[in-house]
Amino acid sequence: MKIKSRVIYLTVITVAMCIITGCKASPASPTAFIQNHQIMTEDGKSPFHRVWYDPNTSWEGYNRILIKPVSTSYIIKAGWWQGITFAVDRKKDSKRIADYMWTRLCGAFESDPDERFKPAYMPGPHTLILETALVELVPTKVWLNAVGTVFALSIDYGSVAMETRIRDGITGKVIATFADREHGKASLISVANLTWYSHARHIIDDWAQQIVQVLKTGGSEPVPDSPAFTLQPW
Repeated sequence: MKIKSRVIYLTVITVAMCIITGCKASPASPTAFIQNHQIMTEDGKSPFHRVWYDPNTSWEGYNRILIKPVSTSYIIKAGWWQGITFAVDRKKDSKRIADYMWTRLCGAFESDPDERFKPAYMPGPHTLILETALVELVPTKVWLNAVGTVFALSIDYGSVAMETRIRDGITGKVIATFADREHGKASLISVANLTWYSHARHIIDDWAQQIVQVLKTGGSEPVPDSPAFTLQPW
């Protein structure tokens, strides 16, 4: 009974801290991947920090999507605290996570029950071109969370940020842009928080589904953000 009470207490404290401090990450610094960051705005219907849609674009005519490999060329250099990770190879890790993101994006569109977009393998009519850059990838501080196991609490969750461009398949014109940054989900101590990049994979899984939903309507309908707290242990 004491153990159960302690778990409930720690859960309440963790959720309360998440609400008080605001678990939603602040926006990432803009990069050159998106040329016109100044025209992007917050949108209450969007799960992303900043968005822009070409007001002259009709989204109903698009039914195919070409998903380009995810770029790692715009990753922002980590600050001193973010850099204390003891991760082995940041460049190789970034490429691995970028490949994972490309795979999850492809899978999300292919598994969409509405089959709104068929896969395309080259630009063409009725086709959207999806270009994404991973612009921040901060590993979870496994060593810090290992210390936190003494108190049955995770301390550091890592972060990841992306920027996305949507182009018309004929003209190449950019018709939408998204930018988002997320912390790993707040939780009690978990297996995920004792690995370098599980948080990034969880966030990317959410992004993939959100991008599918956003592109179905060109941002005209609300798409909820993912919760900042999880009870999943992995």
